Amino acid sequence: GTWPYGRLSGDTMAVAHLAKCSGFSTTRKTSGTTTKGWQRQRSYRMGRRNLQICPVGWDPEGILGQPAGGHIERRTRQKTLQQSEEEQEANRKAQEEERQAIMQKREARVVPTSPIDLIEYFLDTESQEMEYEIARCRPYMNEDFFKHLDQAIGTLRFSSTPEEDRLAELEALREVLKTGVEALDQMAANVAAPAQRAKELLQAKDKKQKIQEMAATNQIDNDMLNILRQNAMLAREAGNDEVGTFIDKVIIACQKFLI
Repeated sequence: GTWPYGRLSGDTMAVAHLAKCSGFSTTRKTSGTTTKGWQRQRSYRMGRRNLQICPVGWDPEGILGQPAGGHIERRTRQKTLQQSEEEQEANRKAQEEERQAIMQKREARVVPTSPIDLIEYFLDTESQEMEYEIARCRPYMNEDFFKHLDQAIGTLRFSSTPEEDRLAELEALREVLKTGVEALDQMAANVAAPAQRAKELLQAKDKKQKIQEMAATNQIDNDMLNILRQNAMLAREAGNDEVGTFIDKVIIACQKFLI
């Protein structure tokens, strides 16, 4: 159709049309045939309210405070910590499942009582389970057991057709079992000896004289004192506060001679 504002060049007409479609108002002086400029409408149709553009952190009254930086670093640390906790939980579950599997295997194994069957039982035992089996089978590993083991080794050694592999297995087994039994017995003695000394001290009529005698032979050590502390704690838990207090006094007297 006809342009209502007079003659305009092609470029000016295109700009005027674009401005009209975008919400701009056009004005032109009545005198002359050219337009001097365009004034944008300040009010918009949605609510007829003025549009005010402010920065994101705009807070003229200081209610929100200064913006804190390091948001990305905090989120990264939180994510890393969460992943670490999840990994720890997964590792804990895996270890628990492995422990349960080991316990089930141990319970499924039936310990024989005869020396010959016990020898074969140890030969079939995995190396990582040998320590556990030695402790469990210690009551059956007596003098008679090692006698049968030595006889089996001697028979193979002096046989006309010796089985080298079988002989090597039995000799290695004997060495492992003897070493394990000695270590186990020594451990039991280390636990039993302090308990026996603590018992003799508490049962002695003259505690001071007994402490001096034990100090003279270097029988007072931390193991014995720890057992005395456990007895004092158990006495208090049972309601015998006087006994617990008395044992504490004995411990204080022993500590003077502790090396």
